[in-house]
Amino acid sequence: MPESENSPTQPPSVQTIPGRPAPRKRIGFRKSQNGCLRCKKRKCQCDEKVPCTSCVRHRIPCSLDDASLKQPSNGCSPIRTPLVPFSFLSADPADTPECWLSNAELILHYTNVTCRSIPSGHAITIYQVDIPREGLSHPYLMRMIMALSSFHLAYLNKDKRSHYLALANKQQSLAIRGLRGTLGQTVTPQNRHALWASSIFLAISKLAFSPNCEHHQHSCCSALLNLVDIFSMINGMMAITRSSLHLIRNGPLQAIFRQRHGFRYARGDLQDLLQRVSHLDGVIKSMGLEADPFVQLALTSALDRLISCVADINKSPDSEFFITDMKILFVWPSEVSQTFLDLVRARYPQAVIILSHYCCLIRWSSSAYWFCRGWGRALADSIMSILEDSDLAHLAEWPVKVMRVHE
Repeated sequence: MPESENSPTQPPSVQTIPGRPAPRKRIGFRKSQNGCLRCKKRKCQCDEKVPCTSCVRHRIPCSLDDASLKQPSNGCSPIRTPLVPFSFLSADPADTPECWLSNAELILHYTNVTCRSIPSGHAITIYQVDIPREGLSHPYLMRMIMALSSFHLAYLNKDKRSHYLALANKQQSLAIRGLRGTLGQTVTPQNRHALWASSIFLAISKLAFSPNCEHHQHSCCSALLNLVDIFSMINGMMAITRSSLHLIRNGPLQAIFRQRHGFRYARGDLQDLLQRVSHLDGVIKSMGLEADPFVQLALTSALDRLISCVADINKSPDSEFFITDMKILFVWPSEVSQTFLDLVRARYPQAVIILSHYCCLIRWSSSAYWFCRGWGRALADSIMSILEDSDLAHLAEWPVKVMRVHE
């Protein structure tokens, strides 16, 4: 006997269930056969309007628009040249032409102007050619180069300062984002040179972001605290690359470590600084801070390293001036402890006084390095604001006087 439609061995079709309306036929999206290239790449529906609605909404050229795909007058097919390996010129597939043209402007300015604004002698090729070449394989370094270039353009073009500062902050943010991803991995022979160069360029860019009140919430102490943040960043970056430093010194960037072309420190200034720091060392050690040995160790260690740093600068053939380069600005910050930097953040008078003596090097360097200009008076005001009620304020009078000399 044939089985009925409602036999238990065969479920009934939905049409035979009484009382239930027949289901509506599902109609899928109409597949776009002639959609624009961007919609196809994003695998989204294109309405095939000219230009399509999606491209109009994102304000980008649409491949369906004949005006954007005009053939050359000779009838030849247009040549499509990929941006690789110059993908850094475009931050995003949806970037406007103005965006990657701005990036190209920054690269051009760096290779022709900014790299020469860092006195480097025979190492100019390193800054002009070798470091950008490293940037082709490490986008975060290329972003850092563009950020520094934009800061330099902001310094040179006062009327377009806000425009270039916005570009600089954008590039720096993208660079730091990429840098953080790399720092989460192991330092390798492939990335150690790019990491070290990025740390130097980031430090210069941070210094170039002038400590004027407009950038620091109008706080009279913010210039000094911002400088401490820069030191903390230098300290951390150098700690990461320190294990590979001997290899970096003998790698493609070795000329940077061997250069002696740069700023001329007056011998008398250095000797005066060394004498005052040595005197300060005795004063700090005589204050008897044994009740907090960690504070005592942080202060004395920072002083010992500062004395050593200044003494190394002063070791040269007897002459009126001693020539050094910008690396001297980063030696001491990379060696002080985080405890010392925390003491400065807490406005501990002895720590602030020690730092004030180092700040003389920044002030003297401002005559050679554009990214050091503007710090002197702002730092002096910050230091005196912190020490105004301290009995130790007189220990900072000399460095504050140095910093307040017209830049």
